[in-house]
Formats: sequence, structure tokens, C-alpha cells
Amino acid sequence: VVVEVKGAWNDGLLSDQRNQLAIRYLPESSSDRGIYLVGWYPVELWTATPDQRRTKVRRLVRDDVERALAEQADDITRDLKLYTHPVVLEIPRPHPPPKV
Repeated sequence: VVVEVKGAWNDGLLSDQRNQLAIRYLPESSSDRGIYLVGWYPVELWTATPDQRRTKVRRLVRDDVERALAEQADDITRDLKLYTHPVVLEIPRPHPPPKV
């Protein structure tokens, strides 16, 4: 199985399931199935400032992203006869950093 991994801040978040995974990587690997894995990192745990990635993610709504990727996967199956499965995986830090 081919797995395409993205952080939620990636510029191609809503296009690369089709443009990279389906159109490029699946044919290159002679596969018709792939997973589009999006790492969702809770912004309230980010400590780096300023961080443009945090700003991008803060504007996103996880449910909207999941819905858009699921609809895109359906379109990919219909249009290209390829099967992509989007997964949005929350990746929290185990503990907040200590205050210094």
C-alpha cells in the first residue's frame, strides 16, 4: 500500500491526494490503492512563535478537511478508478513542555 503523508499545514493538503497520490505515486508503484495520511497536530500545544504552520492550521476545521478529502477520494475513484483512503490522525504531544 502506498501512503502519502502530509502535515495539516501543507500547501497541497487539499490537492495532493489527487495530484500526488492518485496521479503520480499509485501508477509509479503499479497499485490502485493508497492511504492519504494527514497529521493533525493540536495548535494549542505548539510553542514556537511565530510559526506560519500554526497560523495555517488554526484557520482549518478538522471536520471540513475530513469531509473535503472524503469527497475527493470518491471523485478519484469515479474519475480514475483508483482507491484512496484519507485518514486524519491527531498527533498530540504527550505532555506540555515545562515552563522555564
